[in-house]
Amino acid sequence: MRIGKYMSEEVRQKCVEELSPVAGCVLNMRKGKFTASALDPLETLSVGQSCDLKIDTGESRIWLSRCSTLDGMEYDNMITVEVLRAGRWVTVDKYAGGAI
Repeated sequence: MRIGKYMSEEVRQKCVEELSPVAGCVLNMRKGKFTASALDPLETLSVGQSCDLKIDTGESRIWLSRCSTLDGMEYDNMITVEVLRAGRWVTVDKYAGGAI
C-alpha cells in the first residue's frame, strides 16, 4: 500500500481537533503543522529506532526524529504523523520540522 506524501485536509483537521489542548503551543498555525522546536522540549513518551514519540492521543501519534539527512532520513528534524485506522498505525505525513 502506498501512502500519500501529504495528509489530507480532513485528516489534518481531525488531528488538530484531537490535539487542540496542545495545538496552541505546538502547532505552527500558518502551516497547520507541528514544528521540531516546539516538539523537542515535550516529554518523550516512547523511544523508537530513530524517532521519539512526543504526542499520543490514542488515535494520533507525532514522532520527532533524532537523525538527520546525513543518517539517511528524508529530512532534518523529520516529523512523522500517524493515525490509527482499522486497528493499524498509518503514516499520513512526513516533513522537515525546521530548526530546533
